[in-house]
Amino acid sequence: MTSEIQVANPVATRWAEALHSLATQKGALEEVRRDMALLAGEVRNERVRVYLTTASVPTEDKRRALAPLLSQFSTWSRNLVEMALERRREALLVGLPAAFQDREDALSGVLKGVVESARELGAGEVQDLEASLTTQFQHKVVLTTRLNPELVGGVRVFVGAHMIDRSVQGRLEDLGRKLRNAPLSHS
Repeated sequence: MTSEIQVANPVATRWAEALHSLATQKGALEEVRRDMALLAGEVRNERVRVYLTTASVPTEDKRRALAPLLSQFSTWSRNLVEMALERRREALLVGLPAAFQDREDALSGVLKGVVESARELGAGEVQDLEASLTTQFQHKVVLTTRLNPELVGGVRVFVGAHMIDRSVQGRLEDLGRKLRNAPLSHS
């Protein structure tokens, strides 16, 4: 049940939302879903991710490398990728498929998240956390787990752009902030 899910890139999220909205308006949602699946397959490759995110690689080289993929894309997806290349925002293409899927999930009432812990969480613990977060976010929350040995205890949860830090370190940092900001009484 462990996962390599990353916290959503806010720029990729905005672009994915715009693409989803446009595709919905134009009746091209199925085509764009297919495009995002193709792009997701490409960016799973570490070499592709590094190539797209390396600033020293000229834009024209990236455009040529993406040409075979773009030839399979709908007009809407191809235009978005071209705009990303023109604006030197190629790195957002790495997170675009996941952000697009997050948008689809959110519209269907599902939010995906990741819970980090120092030890493997039991299924009941994850279900209880999902239920609590579902109440808090007023959307069904589905979590995957990720081990983080740097956490001494507790959990750290990422849902969309939100982070809820209930780790021992997070609680100690919060306590330290409260103590530093507490007014001193003059008796």
